[in-house]
Amino acid sequence: MRFGLSISGVDDNLTRYASMTVAIAIAILYFASRPSQRRERLIISYLLVAPYMLVETLSLGYTWRTGTTTIFHTPPIRSE
Repeated sequence: MRFGLSISGVDDNLTRYASMTVAIAIAILYFASRPSQRRERLIISYLLVAPYMLVETLSLGYTWRTGTTTIFHTPPIRSE
């Protein structure tokens, strides 16, 4: 979502709010409420993080290839 918004020209300050953190937090709460074995929880946690890391890697590759910066390549907001 962040990558799509970023290359569509949406301002980075707005794009920052479309976060995978919310999706991962909801999934964590859901899977934490279900009884499961340790191995199953390990696989689920990997499957939650792996797609995000793949999108981030592809986005950084897109920036490197085209020179167009994305949300993953912008400096963080500094509070003063």
